[in-house]
Amino acid sequence: MLTTAAFRTAHSADRLPTVASAMWLPFVRGRPRACPLMPMTAHVWQGSRCPLKDPPDRSSRRYPQRGGTLKEIGGPCRVPSPSGRSSAILWAVTSSDLPLKVQQPDGTYSCQWSIPDHATGAVLQPLGEIVLGGSKPPRCSVSGPVPGEQWGGFPKRFEYELLCGQLANGAGVVLIEPTLSVMGHPGGFISFPAGNATIFSGVALVGRGAELITDTRITEISVQISHLDYVFRNSPIISRSIPVQSESGEMTWSATTRSNNQIWRDGSTSMEVSHMQNATVFAEYEFGVRLTPFIRIKFDEPMEFYDAYDRWVRTLYRVMSVLTGNEEKVTFLEVRPAEAGADGPLLQVFASPVTQSPYMPDRGRVPRANDSALKLDEDCISLLDLVKRWQALENEQNPVVYTYEPFALGSNQHPRARFLLLIQALEGISNKENRLQDREAAYKKKHARVLSECMKFLTGASRRFVKGNLRNSSINLDDRLRDMFDSLPVDPTEKIAETALVARVCEEKGLKPEGALRLIRNDLAHGNRTYDFPELGALATVLESVVRAHALRILGLGVDVQARPLNFND
Repeated sequence: MLTTAAFRTAHSADRLPTVASAMWLPFVRGRPRACPLMPMTAHVWQGSRCPLKDPPDRSSRRYPQRGGTLKEIGGPCRVPSPSGRSSAILWAVTSSDLPLKVQQPDGTYSCQWSIPDHATGAVLQPLGEIVLGGSKPPRCSVSGPVPGEQWGGFPKRFEYELLCGQLANGAGVVLIEPTLSVMGHPGGFISFPAGNATIFSGVALVGRGAELITDTRITEISVQISHLDYVFRNSPIISRSIPVQSESGEMTWSATTRSNNQIWRDGSTSMEVSHMQNATVFAEYEFGVRLTPFIRIKFDEPMEFYDAYDRWVRTLYRVMSVLTGNEEKVTFLEVRPAEAGADGPLLQVFASPVTQSPYMPDRGRVPRANDSALKLDEDCISLLDLVKRWQALENEQNPVVYTYEPFALGSNQHPRARFLLLIQALEGISNKENRLQDREAAYKKKHARVLSECMKFLTGASRRFVKGNLRNSSINLDDRLRDMFDSLPVDPTEKIAETALVARVCEEKGLKPEGALRLIRNDLAHGNRTYDFPELGALATVLESVVRAHALRILGLGVDVQARPLNFND
């Protein structure tokens, strides 16, 4: 007997894929039976040959494969596994060929809440609704009995560590650190057609068994960041065979996938890059396989959800944005609650940073040299170490962490804001690293000596004037920018000087490129004048590459990696 849990172990060791229109059909002694755990239509079998001569739909099949060969064959399907043993496989009627699908689609769901009333000790169970969607927090309403007195001022607010509920489709939901805002109680002379209370929460965890959660700690994260494939040189498909003409006219197509994933470990955390794959093997006029990468992070000790998100998901997103130079997105996120155990279900996370649109590498796209500043496998770099290094930079309050913000530097931001933030980043990095401290120390020494000699001959107002107006530092923005340009393996000064805006300011004012940048910054910061937005945007794009190169340097990466964002001719 192949149970649903056994299939989940064979499928991906942790989760059930969501396939449109559905019901699980595990087999008992070779015959399918209904199992209403997930809304899908599927036939599951175990063994190297299909128990059904003609499955209900022969168009598509989904399964993650640790390695093996997929070939075009006739008759029943045979899918080899790395161990040589038979594998569990899923027939499915699918609406999409994306390998990675969310458990709970966007939408509005009826639900029943479980709301503790601390005053009475009772657990109230009113009905309500929850709106779940990508890139936004959950919106929840309550219609029914709620905590609090029926008189007094409204709204009344109650804060909880978590609140649970059950969706009408059977899935559970848990809201983390929610606030219940009560506008009134039912049964009075005031009606509440949209609900008499609202629940505000930044995060909802949705999935099987979520309504039973009593602890917000987690032990595992499954996350996908857009363009994750850009940071790897090697493809998960290691070989392909294309057909050659034979005398019989028959053609054979095949693809072989890797049997191992990329894994990094330290004393308490492991990070693994794996792939979900979708194969179309029984369509009459189509045959192929598609894969998409995702990351699994496991902790030896449970972590609070928000701590785990800040330390690992948000930091991973920032590091990926530095590596690719794009404003990357969290496209998919699931977590495993600590109390669910090692084999418990993963819960889908709904929150503002998560788009709920799993990423799929573009069909037929040829990798480019500037896709990423490094290739983790080719350069032998640990993504886990990069994330931990970024965490250390945050603890040190390094300026690059707070100024190289993908959202603030995105192409949809105003060029003026991008330019000012990038100049601030370069100035802050130079100041944080005390790169000009020897020059500054020598100046301060000379400053003190000259001031002391002047005081011998000055009195009253003259002495106060000299003390107040003799510059205390010899370092200005020009020096900071020149220092930042010289400290990179490729000097970007020439490229900056070629931009239309800097070239014109240099010609009009007789300044060097760093002096022109200072003048433009001062004009914009103090509102003296404005500049052409497209020209300012082109300049900001060059400066962003400079800041990105410094971010790579601060992450501890070599000069070859630092030079790649500065290859402006690529």
